[in-house]
Amino acid sequence: MEGFRPGLVIIALAMLLSACGNGSGPTMPPLTMDPSYTMRPPDQQSSRSQGRQPGVAARAVLKQFLHGLGTADPAVCTLVTAAYAKSAFGATACRTWITGKHLSAADRTALRGVQVPTGTAAGPARFTVAGSQLAWPAAAPAPHGPLRARYTLRKIAGHWRVAV
Repeated sequence: MEGFRPGLVIIALAMLLSACGNGSGPTMPPLTMDPSYTMRPPDQQSSRSQGRQPGVAARAVLKQFLHGLGTADPAVCTLVTAAYAKSAFGATACRTWITGKHLSAADRTALRGVQVPTGTAAGPARFTVAGSQLAWPAAAPAPHGPLRARYTLRKIAGHWRVAV
């Protein structure tokens, strides 16, 4: 870059900056805080989901569980409590039951499309969803195995789990 002179750039920049605030133009008053506005820390009980429908996280876990049943994904076994697994799958291990042929093709298709639009909070760490509250894309599967007429979700160690 021939002809580039850093000294001239610095002088030009200094002249531009010195022209600002020379007192010859309109000035703004100093910024002050409005006394009617106070900064308070948020309440400890408030959360980001306070204004949304109750149980957003719990319903998301139930939806993930049901969709996982529909896709025969054994990873959904991590979303259930040990008591639920024993109740739902009996003596068969959760992973074995899910990957087996226990659900019909129609049931699996319905499970892949189910939505969990609402539920009922039963305290800060418990949430229930009736089977009638689920939005099925087709006919709802008959309750058997892990498919229930009512689902209970419990918050255990900070995570929602499908429970008995």
